[in-house]
Amino acid sequence: MKKLLLLLLSCILIQSASSQSLNLVGHLGYNVSCAGVWHHVDSLNNEYALVGASDRVSIVDVTVPSNPVEVYSVPC
Repeated sequence: MKKLLLLLLSCILIQSASSQSLNLVGHLGYNVSCAGVWHHVDSLNNEYALVGASDRVSIVDVTVPSNPVEVYSVPC
């Protein structure tokens, strides 16, 4: 039953994501698996992605989406 519910939920999420008009404009590759991404905007309207990777927490400046830059990382 749990597997069926998980499959159904996954299909719904995939369908809803595919109905959005999203375009990939930038990419920052990691050589390890990542757990999640959080968004932050500072008082100067600079945008950051906080990336939880298996070996670190990475802070990426995404103010210019086509040019993401890792500005800091904290090892785990």
